[in-house]
Amino acid sequence: MAYVLSPDEIETLQTYNIIAPRWKEQGAVAHWKDQHWYAWLLYIPRGGRVLDIGCGIAHDAPLVLEDGLFYIGIDLSEKMLEIARDDLGEQIADGTVELHCMNMCAMTFPSSSFDAFRSVTTFMQVPRRNLPIAFAETYRVLKPQGVGFISVPYGTNDGVWQPQGVEGRLLSVCYLDDEFAAALQKAGFHLLTLEVYSSMILCIVQK
Repeated sequence: MAYVLSPDEIETLQTYNIIAPRWKEQGAVAHWKDQHWYAWLLYIPRGGRVLDIGCGIAHDAPLVLEDGLFYIGIDLSEKMLEIARDDLGEQIADGTVELHCMNMCAMTFPSSSFDAFRSVTTFMQVPRRNLPIAFAETYRVLKPQGVGFISVPYGTNDGVWQPQGVEGRLLSVCYLDDEFAAALQKAGFHLLTLEVYSSMILCIVQK
């Protein structure tokens, strides 16, 4: 059965399409490389294919490329992807970057397509009841022994909210660490690391 976006997901997508130009103007800063990044990197073979789930304007692509990896980004917002394609045209042309408009809960990639994935504050924008679907799809497209880096907000909040100065609202589903760990393990992932840091759950998983 095809995945159907909930009203909250539709509203979130509409908001991202509206704020995409501002996202670029504000100069989104690539996420820093911390101990989680380097621990995750140890499991990825040189020349590996990394899936960025919910890539937005793909401002983290250079982090992946500079480590000798291939970057494949997916996002539902065409407006965000338009900016990413403009910024990464050279890398798209040479085959080191791919960008696709795609739902993480219904990916069209073949199974076992990627050596690794990363999801930075993306699973928070799937309704709680549909998190198992997102995890199942992520598990499916990951190669055996493949790894993933995930961050989601820590807490109990669940619903749409309006960030200050933003036209539109975004879905934000928070999790407790035990709850999130159990959902990952139920999907088949092995937890390599998990910690709560600065109100975020940060974890590295393996298939």
